Amino acid sequence: MTGYFATGRLGGKFGYYGCYNKECASRVTVPKQKIEAGFVEHLHEWQPTPGVMRLVSHVVSKRWNSRQDLVRSNTAHHAATIKEIEAKLTRLETAYIFERAIDRERYDQHRTGLEQQLTAARVAMCDAQTDELDLEGALRMASKVLTNAAAVYAKMAPQTAANSWGF
Repeated sequence: MTGYFATGRLGGKFGYYGCYNKECASRVTVPKQKIEAGFVEHLHEWQPTPGVMRLVSHVVSKRWNSRQDLVRSNTAHHAATIKEIEAKLTRLETAYIFERAIDRERYDQHRTGLEQQLTAARVAMCDAQTDELDLEGALRMASKVLTNAAAVYAKMAPQTAANSWGF
């Protein structure tokens, strides 16, 4: 169904939903209020109970904490790799500058390789880290919205909804 506004004889605007599918046996037009009231009723029937939301919050928190443990482990691994590469760069510079143990060509060759490894390790570390998230706050907000979906929908004017999504 497609939503549209019709203009009445006196210039008033009236919202409708209509079926324009040529294959539809009964092409109907239904007043906007009737469809939207049915949608609100549907939201009431399907909204999760507070108990279900507590269970969802528990599962999400457990999964998030598990993911954070993995992130911390990966971050520590990448930090150690970065430290190791930096130490190699220091030893390379010492061998070239102070000990004169290697020539300029070998120094440049090894330095380029180590700098590439260092860049890759730093990128991997950034990729492994996640942004800080107020998980508890996000879960409270999700619970409040989902357990009151019909009321939230009813309070949102079309312009408000469009603005809240960045349209």
